[in-house]
Order: sequence, then C-alpha cells, then structure tokens
Amino acid sequence: MTAPPFPTDHSCGLPYGTLDPNECRQQISIAYAHAVATAARCTLETIRVDYETVDVQVRQKASHAVYDHTPLDIQLKCTSRDILRDGHISYPLEVKYYDELRSIKRYNPAILVVLLVPEGLGEWLIQDEEHLRLHKGAYWTSLRSEPATSNRSSVTIRIPKTQIFSVEQLLGILSRIGNGGVP
Repeated sequence: MTAPPFPTDHSCGLPYGTLDPNECRQQISIAYAHAVATAARCTLETIRVDYETVDVQVRQKASHAVYDHTPLDIQLKCTSRDILRDGHISYPLEVKYYDELRSIKRYNPAILVVLLVPEGLGEWLIQDEEHLRLHKGAYWTSLRSEPATSNRSSVTIRIPKTQIFSVEQLLGILSRIGNGGVP
C-alpha cells in the first residue's frame, strides 16, 4: 500500500496542517524562487494579488550597461505531473496566462517558472543536519512575443531542460535585462 500524496499525518505520527494541496504547491514554488533569488543576492517580493499574472518579483541592484535597478516579474506554476520529455518539459498553461506573459506591452520583463515536485508531499523537502533539499527542480521560459493562439483553454509550453531556474540562469536573465535586452 502506498502513502497518499497528501497524508493527514507525518511519518513521525503528528498531524499535518490542512492547507489545500494547490496552496501547498504555490507556497513551495515561492520558497524555491526565494531561495534562488537570495543565493543570487537579489530580493524577492511576493505579490499579494495575482492580478497581472505576477506571483513574485525579483529585484537586482547591480551595475549593468543600461539599468542599475533590474526588476523581473515571475509567474510561478508547480506540478507533480509527469511532464518531462526528451530535452524539454511540456507544460499546459491556461490561455489567460499565456496571453498575459507573451504581451510586448508589459513594462517589466516577465518569465514563467514551472517547478516540478514529486507526487508525495513527504518527498518535496528532505532535511538532515547538513542539508535542506527541495526535490526535483524548476525551469523557466520567456513567452514574450510568442504568437497568439486560437486555443480556448490551454497552450502547451515547451521549456528546454537546459533552462533550469538556477542562480546562474537568474543572473544571466537579469544581466540581459540590465543591458537593455529581454530575459
């Protein structure tokens, strides 16, 4: 018998909280993004109302060719579905988010970050005396200038596996923006 993805009791016998699984996914994706941004020596602000297809904003103060203060809007998604394919992840994104993220009329550059987590909640985070590990990983893409779609519900986004949302990749994104380019 396998454990349910969201058990009511921890393996130590104590009860978990009752936070909805979708909210758990949202919170772990914020934690992941926050860890990456902090390790990049940037700030991360959580946006309280996701009205503009922005969950968090990373801000960097650094000397670039055009801008010294570089903001980056991020839409976060999290899934335990099997979306890994040869060389890419294949994520179904709601058309509303697709249209907002592909807009060239956004003032701040924006990216989509998709965090993959194991199905079981107990596998998301592994902790011992020396490590705190979040399992699986996140991938990013910029949808800026992508073509319009006639789809009504979702668009399948292909994100190369090489675009891991890491400190190095985040710094590269911020450098391109700071130099007057796009993510």
